[in-house]
Amino acid sequence: MPSKAVSEQGELAFESMEVGQAIAHFIDYISLERGLSPHTVRAYRSDLRQIEKFTTAYSEPDESRPASETDAATVESLTRSSVRAYVDEMMSQGKSQTTIARRLAAFKSFISFLRRRGLIDDNPITRLTARKTEKTLPAIVSESEISRLMELPPKETPIGIRDRALMEVLYSSGLRVAELEALTVGDVDLVERTVAVRRGKGGKGRIVPLGRQALAALRRYQRVRSKLAIKGVPPPESLFLGARGTALGERRIRTIVTNYLKQVIAAQSVGPHTLRHACATHMVNNGADLRVVQELLGHSSVNTTQIYVSVTTSRLKQVYSSAHPQEVSAVEMPPDE
Repeated sequence: MPSKAVSEQGELAFESMEVGQAIAHFIDYISLERGLSPHTVRAYRSDLRQIEKFTTAYSEPDESRPASETDAATVESLTRSSVRAYVDEMMSQGKSQTTIARRLAAFKSFISFLRRRGLIDDNPITRLTARKTEKTLPAIVSESEISRLMELPPKETPIGIRDRALMEVLYSSGLRVAELEALTVGDVDLVERTVAVRRGKGGKGRIVPLGRQALAALRRYQRVRSKLAIKGVPPPESLFLGARGTALGERRIRTIVTNYLKQVIAAQSVGPHTLRHACATHMVNNGADLRVVQELLGHSSVNTTQIYVSVTTSRLKQVYSSAHPQEVSAVEMPPDE
């Protein structure tokens, strides 16, 4: 059991602590004190557990302990060399640069937490970064493909009507899948034509407008929503219900949307976020100001929203190359002598 101490900030800390215990304290901190979303907390926990697993295997064994006992790595083992070795192992395993960068970002937050609590003095991740990641543009879905997508769910069944409604809301509002999962019946205002996002990223809420087709789909869904509930049992407050009357979870929402999208586009990586990208891209294509799109999506910085300009520019170049007279005729011209 680690011995107790007090940090410079007067907070309770420990002179030594196992990495797993420190991760548990960090997870409590980001979920309870910072109020990060359950999805973000799960991502942090998953990434940090991978680091813990490697660090335990990497640490030098304590020869004074019986061979039957397993040494658990302590926070003192989080050295620059161990972190560098972890990055090297991820690269040897063929992990993408995006994955490596994400895990390092989670680790940086964890290290900052440990230093504030007085658990470690040095920062093992200073000047240690993954290779610069290549920006990958999201799958581009055209407006006509969106129209085809929305016609796929069966119009006669409560499940089909629900599926159409949740996809219309995702595309109309640009919500994240975790934000959609958290919606309750009371969050939708059909009169004001808005939806209240109460569990946005970073705990930030916002009011988002809904388009005509999303509103119409929601009205149809609300008329049949009770048919998804268990007879004699009041349905939960969650807006979207599963076939057994329980709240529709994030994983199930991803599966539903992905299955429909794969019938429309051939892109390998599609899901609810594809509709969020489509919402933003189509708005930019039709003249929306980036600041407006930023507010709609709940981005903390307009730099994050900038990717949709890249998507639009990429599409513009494709159309230009295939349609501009000089570009088309250039194919037929002989090379310069």
